[in-house]
Amino acid sequence: GGAVSVLGLIAAAGVMAAAAAALGAEFLMDRPQPSMLVFLALGDAVAVMAGVVLVSLVAMARAPGWSRWRRLHHAAFAVALAALAASLLNWDLAFGGAF
Repeated sequence: GGAVSVLGLIAAAGVMAAAAAALGAEFLMDRPQPSMLVFLALGDAVAVMAGVVLVSLVAMARAPGWSRWRRLHHAAFAVALAALAASLLNWDLAFGGAF
């Protein structure tokens, strides 16, 4: 879930960058481009998935049979995803973008 949303966000950023390069100033001055709208929607998805992954830390702490490495990996991913979501929220690229 979380990794897929991040990969989708990266892909949308690439498509958005290609559209911006092709359209130039029209990309920003005309109407919202579909690639920008998709990017903003995926920013919302990343923020939601960050919340889900952070909540899953509680279940992970109680889960039997998880190795230390697996717990550390899950916790590190949760923190990194939360940091990305915080950045997206701070820049108004999730839940409040300009369009």
